[in-house]
Amino acid sequence: MYLFSRSTIAALGKQPDAFAGAVAIAERVSGIIDLEVNVFTTRFGGPLGTLTWSMVVESMDHVQANNDKLMADAGYLEALEGMTDLIMAPAEDALARIITPPAEREISRFYGVTNASMADGQFGPAMEFGVKMADYLTNTQNTQTVFLKAGYGGFADVAWLLAFDSTEEIDAFDEFQMSDAGYHSMLEETAGLFASGSGHTVLLEKLN
Repeated sequence: MYLFSRSTIAALGKQPDAFAGAVAIAERVSGIIDLEVNVFTTRFGGPLGTLTWSMVVESMDHVQANNDKLMADAGYLEALEGMTDLIMAPAEDALARIITPPAEREISRFYGVTNASMADGQFGPAMEFGVKMADYLTNTQNTQTVFLKAGYGGFADVAWLLAFDSTEEIDAFDEFQMSDAGYHSMLEETAGLFASGSGHTVLLEKLN
């Protein structure tokens, strides 16, 4: 199973219209391919105005079948053209394999995304650690953490997605990171598993 996402950046001065258009596009796409499409914007850790559409798919064949349906729908193509003046960057697609069980809860309002790149020669241990960390966060935070491995782009890229339903939960997680001995002990295990300086954290907020 995979997480498919498409990202772009809203044009300066046109963010409200771009956000509304992105939500409308998601609704239209959901109706065409019969899959839930979620829209997020980056709050911290990336360019302001970043828009990301995401959905869970079963395979590359599933991705291609969805694309064929969209390309054959005149209404979708017209809506897509209507977004041209509202964005200022080419869209970029990503496809990541879901390593841990897919999220079973409803989509949350916020997601913390931690990205990293596995070190050369450490892919096996790094993947094992990724699952272990996801399980630890799921069990200690009363939420669900999903661990992903990029299928394209950075060959060794991985990511953890941690769901938050409120800003209070985000604050609580920040305190957890500062104070939890078990978490600190696990971070010590990352030595040599990931490329130095590759860690990067983003906070996303759901728009639809």
